[in-house]
Amino acid sequence: MADFLLEAETKYFVLFDQIDEDEFTHLKGLGPYDGTTRKKKMREDLSKLINAANDIIPRVVPNEYDQVEKFFSLFFYKNGAPQKSANIKDIKKDSLFRIVKADKYQILDRARLFALTNDKLNYSGKYRFNPDGYPCIYMASTLYNAWEETRRPDFEMANFVRYKPMRNLQVMSIYIETQMQTYGDFVMAYFSLICAVKTKDEDNYHLQYVVPNLFMSILARSIRLKSGIDGIRYLSSRGYDGESYQFKSQYISEAFVFPPRIDDKGTIQWDHLKTLFRMTNPRNYFYYKIHRFDFGKGAAHVSEYQDSLFYAIEEQLKKEKPQSLK
Repeated sequence: MADFLLEAETKYFVLFDQIDEDEFTHLKGLGPYDGTTRKKKMREDLSKLINAANDIIPRVVPNEYDQVEKFFSLFFYKNGAPQKSANIKDIKKDSLFRIVKADKYQILDRARLFALTNDKLNYSGKYRFNPDGYPCIYMASTLYNAWEETRRPDFEMANFVRYKPMRNLQVMSIYIETQMQTYGDFVMAYFSLICAVKTKDEDNYHLQYVVPNLFMSILARSIRLKSGIDGIRYLSSRGYDGESYQFKSQYISEAFVFPPRIDDKGTIQWDHLKTLFRMTNPRNYFYYKIHRFDFGKGAAHVSEYQDSLFYAIEEQLKKEKPQSLK
């Protein structure tokens, strides 16, 4: 693991060093310096943080919290307030999508499409960002990515819904931005690569889970300290391996994960997310195929996302009025 992190850090700084100094004159929050001085100072700060994180990560083992405390201090202050490295973004979204597996032709109830109940907690440790026993709700900016994040279920055996956020989302953005504007953007460009290591579903507590679990653990602690952060925005690593099958969309790999709150008795609470989101009724492909759409003219492999089945269903979901989760 340490060798992989060292290799990743080396490659990251090779790319960083190739950026022209003039690009740093446009960045926010770096002080009144010229581009050369800004780039040098940022490289020093990035190297210090990444080295510290890479020293912590291989030492992490389940249910040991000393290393989590150290990792927390790299991104948050003691009172839970985020540092610049946490890269907190205020993001406006009209639609997020979720897919849940179901029996063929089955329409699930609304509660099943929203959250795991306490009796299902033993199923909650099988995704990248949520530690065992800590259920989280995964959503994506596109229905296609929601399908990928659900391990490509048979589309005949899945329900899909649209969530509408009722305000801007406050998220830790572990993402590679198309335009890097802050120190936090550069920090999370590195960690998004680590978090997006390709996984196999049979993988257990390996590198690809250690780092995302760490980020969710420190986020959960900041939330308990009243940071007001809603969740994590991350770069999904799931998609077709063949380049010719990729859709053309800037946000095709943008995904989100939202944790619950836990009260003093250890009970999982979802009330804050019920206030944050509205949700359409669950639908399935069979319902639309029979009653709503004629997809007969669709091509087997499309290059533009707007021509696909996923986009067509997205547009239909957007026409429906989300209802209160309470």
